[in-house]
Amino acid sequence: VCDSEQQKLKRKQDLEQQKLSLWENIDNERKRTSSLTNILSSNENEVDVAMSNEGIALPWQSLFPDQQKMVDSNDFGISRHTQSLKRSITKWNQILLSDTIRFLFGLGGSETSRAFSKSASFLQRTYQDIAKNGKSAQNCASILQEHFVTHTYTLIGSMYERALSECPTIESLWISYLNFLIRLRNESEEPDVLSDLSNTLQSVSHRAIRNCPYSSTLFEMRMNILGLTSVSNLEPDDISAVMQDA
Repeated sequence: VCDSEQQKLKRKQDLEQQKLSLWENIDNERKRTSSLTNILSSNENEVDVAMSNEGIALPWQSLFPDQQKMVDSNDFGISRHTQSLKRSITKWNQILLSDTIRFLFGLGGSETSRAFSKSASFLQRTYQDIAKNGKSAQNCASILQEHFVTHTYTLIGSMYERALSECPTIESLWISYLNFLIRLRNESEEPDVLSDLSNTLQSVSHRAIRNCPYSSTLFEMRMNILGLTSVSNLEPDDISAVMQDA
């Protein structure tokens, strides 16, 4: 009986220790995310302003409706957490199912694309500084540099993908994205990374000429990328396929 009680006590202590460790990790990650958000906030604000000026930003009121209207009079006995969940569900139902709210997705113009390009350039400069100096996570001067050391270029790729989802017909964004991927591929020596970048290049260049069929520059880049990533010489059918895809 004593051994059983001791085992239960030890198990309880272990669980408590795991719980403390888990909450500590959550708190640390929350602080890291907050610090990273603060660094990126100025560029994000410029993107928001640009999208608002072009009339494609999601209406503020659709995200934050009057909270008093969201809670029924008989909900006062429900926990605060449950009320928060109900408000969130109602909020997203209003956004997704409403006939009055319209999403101007993919209609970004020059102002929005410039704001995204500025943000992507800022991220690329930081990433290139890390790659050039070979910094480790312990020697990073900012949380953004530490993020690049840990997660490599994924944040930059996400920024470009987000930009192109808003501005798919802006030629300069596609060119900038492709040049970034080509540079990464030329600098990489790991077979797995080379394979992933080659696949990404082929996918992005294909989407580029589909969205900007008027761009001779993108057609030229598409052909060069096929030659760069192809395991064999290009055949005439490959060239014809590029023209037909557009």
